[in-house]
Amino acid sequence: MAKPVWNTAAGNLGTIQERTTQSFTLDASDATTYSLISGELPGGLRLSSNRIVGTPLEVPEQQLSEFVIRASNSEGAIDRTFNLIVEGEDPPLWLTPSGTLDIGPNGEYYIINNSPVDYQLSATDSDLTAGDELEFYFDDLYGELPPGLSMDKNGRITGILNAPLTIDYKGESNAYDLQFYDFYPYDYAGTADEEGAPPRYLSRYYQFQVTVSDGVTRERRIFRVFVIHEQQFRTDTTLLSVSDDRIISSATFLRAPIWTTTGNLGIRRANNYVTIPLEVYDPNEYFGNVDYALVPNADSTESILPTGMSLDTTNGVLFGKVPYQPAVTQSYTFTVRVTRTDLNTNEKVYSERQFTIKIQGEVDSTITFTSPTLLGTLVPNEQSVLQINATTTVTGASIRYNIVSGNLPPGLSLGSNGEIIGKVNQFADENNSGITTIDLADYGLDSFKLDGGTTTVDRTYRFTIAARDYFQLSAVEKEFRIAVIADTTTQYSNIFLQPFLSKNKRQYFYDFITDTSIFPEDSLYRANDPSFGTQTQIRMLLQHGIETETVDKYVPALSTNFHRKTFRFGDIKIANASDADDNAIYEVIYVDLIDDAENFRGSVPDRVPLNNSNVGITADTSKFKVSTSLITIDQLIEKYIYPNSVENMKKKLAELTPDGDSNLIEINETFLPLWMKSTQKATGIALGYTKAFALAYVKPGQGLSILENVQESGFDFKNIEFEIDRLVIDSVTGETGDKYIAFPKRKVI
Repeated sequence: MAKPVWNTAAGNLGTIQERTTQSFTLDASDATTYSLISGELPGGLRLSSNRIVGTPLEVPEQQLSEFVIRASNSEGAIDRTFNLIVEGEDPPLWLTPSGTLDIGPNGEYYIINNSPVDYQLSATDSDLTAGDELEFYFDDLYGELPPGLSMDKNGRITGILNAPLTIDYKGESNAYDLQFYDFYPYDYAGTADEEGAPPRYLSRYYQFQVTVSDGVTRERRIFRVFVIHEQQFRTDTTLLSVSDDRIISSATFLRAPIWTTTGNLGIRRANNYVTIPLEVYDPNEYFGNVDYALVPNADSTESILPTGMSLDTTNGVLFGKVPYQPAVTQSYTFTVRVTRTDLNTNEKVYSERQFTIKIQGEVDSTITFTSPTLLGTLVPNEQSVLQINATTTVTGASIRYNIVSGNLPPGLSLGSNGEIIGKVNQFADENNSGITTIDLADYGLDSFKLDGGTTTVDRTYRFTIAARDYFQLSAVEKEFRIAVIADTTTQYSNIFLQPFLSKNKRQYFYDFITDTSIFPEDSLYRANDPSFGTQTQIRMLLQHGIETETVDKYVPALSTNFHRKTFRFGDIKIANASDADDNAIYEVIYVDLIDDAENFRGSVPDRVPLNNSNVGITADTSKFKVSTSLITIDQLIEKYIYPNSVENMKKKLAELTPDGDSNLIEINETFLPLWMKSTQKATGIALGYTKAFALAYVKPGQGLSILENVQESGFDFKNIEFEIDRLVIDSVTGETGDKYIAFPKRKVI
């Protein structure tokens, strides 16, 4: 028996559809066994003898699976590489029917003007990964929502209707139109000029188109909202007919007030005056009286107010002095009914809500700010790590912070735990939020002067912060400042390399990084800051602090040493970050990324001549050959002509001349991450630029325990791939948010 010989051609076996039964026969002469030795078959398929069979699982987008099959017998074996493409980009499926929405409070296919709306559009998509969501948005060129309503990205329509349904009409005195008499409000034109004539109203359909997207595909649907004026429910209306199947006979213009005060009234302090307004939204504000009353709770128990408090039945205010009580907390539950009565018909409608309030006994609470007045100095586009801190004498009570007056630098926000989150905007964003500049592009930083150079632009932002303990027992306020140094008109960006993982691999990593048993929230540094805490996206910093330009200015750098490549995952390590005074700020758990293009040869030149004797390539008149196998342009360029090492990528970016002259693009070392700049305790030197991606930022001293959790979790980075085919830039001139630049495509030669 001879060694097996493949009869099935290498390469693509075909393009198949998800969730359809498949069978592919592989043929190799004299082969007795077939085995999968590398790569992966599409999910749902398996190798059975010499056949690939099964039903491919659903995929969110077209997916290429490459694998190696070994055909063997007692005389030897031969391998061949194949691939399969699975298609299945399913568009989202609308669940909400098209047409008029059942948007009324009881599912009616109409809504009365001036009513509150909270309506959820629904769609589903089997392609979604856990943690992902469908996104809804309007086609701005098609229709409109009724005034007062808005829709968020989750498809939830909310607001209070404020549609202009009143008709402003005038005509000649004592004139008639050509329509049926008394069918439209403009039948008798002269009434509009008569003093005291009642206003007239029309119903209106608002039609709009909504698009739902899963990030790959999208689906559109047209909806309508039918808005009716309350006057159309009175007996003298001429705009409804008995054949109208949208409105039932019991419909009324009178609507019950809607509670806006939540049922949990929180904690109030004993031995203190307490005033709590119970607020409602009243759609029928001018049609009678509203009164409030205590009624039994839903479980038939008695409604009991705290001692010393009463309910104002006209204005709906709880008020009174709660007497002293010991250092205990008492809870009170009561139900309030608000009733609207129409003056003309005496018709009544009401709404009830059950409330809970806790009265805190005598507690000594003192809050003290520990942060300095000047929180720090920031550079535009640099990530803030500033935080406001305060202490309280109440054991176990957390403190919440909010801005009372003033403004943070543009681009920053205050977290409820006191963290200053974000980056300072150097120039105005889409909300016109940016630091103040005066013709810097034309005059320069030092050329434009006011009053002989004595006038300056204020770059210190002042704001007042209130700190309150959880029990609302006490609060203090303090003014803080943040200084911004903007000594250049140049903006800076960061460029990343990010793999775009398949659905199942994204899910695998998502389940790992969100596991609180591995990454406890109380161990994380700035857990609510997207730039810190746990990192749900795998990305490696390629170039820090590069001069911000338009997208097209970066493209020339990609012409040589940028093409698809795969990094290998190295060791999981810990690094510390500290300030200029060597005070520990945080620790980072990171994973080394191994660049074979650099490790194979050490420091790789940006170009290797074709006649290099170490290359092993001989030139043919029509093609390059390595032994007897054809290679792709990618392989030729990657290994021999323009190696795609990280060192070469960084070099090409740094050599850009965006202005078309000899001025190189600027690189600002300030933007190197703090943990790469900080002196490491173990070595006494800084890491410098590191090829790695951060898993989590943790509080000082927590890194070792988190690292042990990761090592014991069983998570294996070999189950995912760090393959990249594009750059990710966090900001470009004139735009905000991540932008992508794909690497040039190559061909087989």
